[in-house]
Amino acid sequence: MSPLSSRAADAPVPLASPVARATLLGNTPAMERARRMLRRVAPLPHCVLVQGETGTGKELAARMLHDASPRRDAPFVAINCGAIPAHLAESELFGHLRGAFTGAHRDRAGAFVRAAGGTLFLDEVGELPLPLQAKLLRALEVGTVLPVGAEQDVQVDARIVAATHRDLPTMVAEGRMREDLVHRLAIFVVQLPPLRERTADIELLVAHFAALAERETGVPVRVEPAAIAAARRHDWPGNLRGLKNAVLRAAVHGDGLVTADGLCARGPWSVASFDDATGPGGMVIPRGSFASMKRAILQQVVAEAGSIREAAQVLDIPRSTLGAWLAVDPAEPRPRRAAAGRTEDAAAAPSPHPVPARLGAVAR
Repeated sequence: MSPLSSRAADAPVPLASPVARATLLGNTPAMERARRMLRRVAPLPHCVLVQGETGTGKELAARMLHDASPRRDAPFVAINCGAIPAHLAESELFGHLRGAFTGAHRDRAGAFVRAAGGTLFLDEVGELPLPLQAKLLRALEVGTVLPVGAEQDVQVDARIVAATHRDLPTMVAEGRMREDLVHRLAIFVVQLPPLRERTADIELLVAHFAALAERETGVPVRVEPAAIAAARRHDWPGNLRGLKNAVLRAAVHGDGLVTADGLCARGPWSVASFDDATGPGGMVIPRGSFASMKRAILQQVVAEAGSIREAAQVLDIPRSTLGAWLAVDPAEPRPRRAAAGRTEDAAAAPSPHPVPARLGAVAR
């Protein structure tokens, strides 16, 4: 059977197009409901909580809200709360003043200030530690933030869109999430369906991602009809992100031909890769200094796990240790703590232990 061209006349406009607004593709009833809800709440200034599994398009939904709102010409600032080391989270959200802590060599505006007049997207908001949740709640209620080291509150004006893949009521019951913060964030809730519940959209999405892969690689991409049928039967635990990556991998390894076997392989760890750039388990090993290589590998693990907390569980190390390993350089902000009349930075110091040897074997 001849391959289907991904460049059909009715193919969707790629999201990467500089003239296209952000949009969630799909014609299933669940996607129609999600888009309808987004259109209804976009003009409002209230908080919106976007819920959905990892890879369902939560940031894209937030960008749709921003683009359709009166704030569309102001900044859109996205923060992944699960990827910020705990000792940097307060500074990242609220900013800090020069000299506020070791390594604070200059003033830095936080995300709330950088999003002035626009939209602040807090992805994986459930990963924030409880003390910071209390400060976030205050910022939402009074419209001010207190930068680290400051004595005066700063007025802020940003529309908050939060997202999570977690069950927030369960987190509240377990004491890991403030109930009052959940009520404040979830004034409006948008639910995004997983890909396995919208299989009728698979063909449209594969054609869209194939067009993106063609643009990125410069190689004509074709999709076998059998690949579409196989994709509809696949469960896609990574949802849209997983499908997009699978199309790109299959196109590259198939010299532009996306086959059923190439598209529905078990995951990135099981797909043959470039022999001179991979380590055990198929993980791509970056080249550079030891510090940059270690950090890049750890970032891959965090990206696959979805948050620092879950990545630390996969690696079987404390979250604080992983956060220290992820520090960009020793001059980054680190919290001080007083002990016996002196200031220490031990809590933020990198662990002397080496990166676990089984790092390369991490799977989804």
